[in-house]
Parts: sequence; structure tokens; C-alpha cells
Amino acid sequence: MYKIILLLHQIFLYCSVTKIFYGLQSSLFACIYTAITLANFGFDDTLYPFFTSFSKSKKNFSNMILLTILHTASIVFIAIFFYLIYQYQNQNSFLHNISIVCNENIQNIIFLCLSIFILEAIKKTMITIMHLAFLNKDSAFAQIGMLTSYLIIFWLSYAWNKNISLYTILIPMACTSLGELCYITYKLKIWYDNLSDEYDPSAYIPFKVFYQQALYNYCNQITKVIYSSNIMTLSFSLFIGFEQAATIKFFTNLITLSYTCIAQSIGITSGTFFSLIKNNHSINIKKIFHEITLRHLQSLIIIGLLFIIILGFAWANSYINNFLTLQILLFISMMNIEQISIVYEQLSIAQEQSKFLALFHTVELFLLGESLYLYLYRIINLTHLIIILFIIKLLYIQALHWYTHKHIENNAKSIPIH
Repeated sequence: MYKIILLLHQIFLYCSVTKIFYGLQSSLFACIYTAITLANFGFDDTLYPFFTSFSKSKKNFSNMILLTILHTASIVFIAIFFYLIYQYQNQNSFLHNISIVCNENIQNIIFLCLSIFILEAIKKTMITIMHLAFLNKDSAFAQIGMLTSYLIIFWLSYAWNKNISLYTILIPMACTSLGELCYITYKLKIWYDNLSDEYDPSAYIPFKVFYQQALYNYCNQITKVIYSSNIMTLSFSLFIGFEQAATIKFFTNLITLSYTCIAQSIGITSGTFFSLIKNNHSINIKKIFHEITLRHLQSLIIIGLLFIIILGFAWANSYINNFLTLQILLFISMMNIEQISIVYEQLSIAQEQSKFLALFHTVELFLLGESLYLYLYRIINLTHLIIILFIIKLLYIQALHWYTHKHIENNAKSIPIH
């Protein structure tokens, strides 16, 4: 329901503003959420294997609270740092062009974007904690409530002023995000009050161990950012302009929201479950992993076929030209390849095998860097670069598939088959 409401909002918004403005606001949000992922530093993924230990008691959980406070402080510091950079380079031509397109005070827009960045980055971590604490119902209620409140404020503002600006988009977003964060914090406080008062020394997680795992997971996050829909949106805006990027973004909203739904339902849920059973040798992890992987692939195939039908209909009726169709197909292919690895990575993270993921991603990043170097110096063209990116990602998935099954087979020797 959440994704359907958001999709309908995007359709109405696309029909209510110019394509240039739609492309601009999409690029701004792509910047914000790319920055959120990069500023996470692998923190959220690192919670998966250790949350069971953190939740043993209030005293044990206080260690995680301290880690979360330090993480939050780093987010605020990054926001302040970027704001100071803006103040120093306020004559930047790119920012000046944005101010012309949106006809707003760019300083206010930057402040609002950074405020949303802080709130959404903190909220992302808090929602992860809620999922790990199996507070999925409260999390869903918070997200739907926030979205509903935002849409009511946004469209009432439009009905009153007959105008949509970045202010009418960003201000309600910041306010409702703050409200959702307060609600989530309140629910987590209630959950925390029900934890045991008895401290478990065996469940203590040294900060060195936690941050070492976070470093490994951060390598994974960086690679996922490169293949994310947000980077695709920013790339299209940079190379072909806001107007063309708006059309591509509009037609890819369906598949992006579908993949986000899969990542939250299958990705987060499987990560939580794998973390919970990692030390339970009475459960057949191999069988469970294969079942989840099968359901995941089936979902990807259904979504892919549905979107190809929609895209074919749009192309056949001349809603999009050949160039845009090709770019959208490229977008779909990239997203599909990236989505395949979700369950494999969640199992590796939950089993505290992040260093092997980091090794794979380090090699992948090196190959990506070499390919980009060849492209920038015109040794290869854009088509060749795209083919190389596909090959690199396919090789990564093959390596991940091999390692995951090897790890499962080794563990299965001590697990009874049912």
C-alpha cells in the first residue's frame, strides 16, 4: 500500500509540473539519498550479526546506544561540513543554474536538503533497529503515517496556492520526517524498557570488532551506490539534462519502488532472520536460504516482465522515443543485476563473513575505476563501458554465489537434514 500511494503521488506530480522541474527535484532527492547511503559507513548492516547480543539486556543495549549516538554525531558533522563548503563556494555555477531553474533562494534550499539528510539518515538507522527488534508493524505504521501526512500537506498546499515549488516539496518532507523519527524513537523506548535488567558479560561486543565489520560492510555499500537508481538518475541529469532525465525517472518509478519493496521485505527480513539463527545448528540454513533465494528470483522475474510490457506499450504508442527506451532498458538491466545479490549478501553479513564481501567489492571497485579511467581518456566508448560494467557485476555475482554455497556446505556438515 505504501509503494502504491507513493507511485500515485509521483504520477500526479509528473503531470502537474514541468519536466525540467520534475527532473530537478528528482535529482535533489537522488543526491540526498546517495549521501545518506555513503554517510552510513556500513553502520546499519553491521547491526545484523550483533543485534542479538546487544538486545540481551538494557546494559548490553546501552553499548549500541553509544554507537548510535556516535554515528548520529558523524551525520550532523557531515551536514555542517557540506554547509560550510557551500558558504565558501556560494558562487558555484551549478548551484546558480539550479536557483534559476527553481526560482528559489538557493541557500534556503541547501539548508532544507541538509536538514532532510540528517533526519532521514538517523531515521534509516532507527528503522533498521525496529526491524531487528521485530517491530515491523510499528515501522509500517510510522512510514505510512509519514507518507500520508506529507501528501495531505503537499496537495493541500497545491490546492491553496495553485503552485508547486521546492519549498512545498521540501518543507513538508522535513516536518513529517521529524514527526516519524519522534514516533519511532518513542516505540523503541517502550521496547527498550521491556529488556532484561540483568547484564550478560558474554554478549559484550568490543567497539573494535564492531567498527572492523562496519568497514567491511562499507565496501559493500559503496559498490551498491554505484549501481543504485539514485546514481542512474544523477547520471542521466548530468549527461542528457533534467528534462530527458525526468521522463526516464517517471517510467522507472514503478520498477524502482518495486525493487525497494523487495529490498525491505526480502532483504531486511532475511537479514534479520539469518542473524537470529546464525548460532542455531538445529535449523537447516541451506534449505531456508534456497527457499528465500527462489522466492526472490521469482519476484524479480515477475517485476521485470511486467515492466517490459509497460515499456513496450509506451514505445509502441510513441510516448517515448528509441533513445529513451534504450536508456530505460539499461536502467532496468542494471537494477536487476544488483538485486540478484541481496539475499547472498544478507547471509554473508549475518554470518559475520563481511570481510570476504569486502574483498570481492574491493576487486570490483578496482575494475570499475580502471574502466572509468579508460572511458574518461576516450580509450573506450560509452557502449564498451556499459558492457564492461555488466561483465564486472556478473563476475561478482558468480563469485558471491560460489563462496556462499561453499560456506553453506561447510556449515551443513554439522547440521541435520530434515
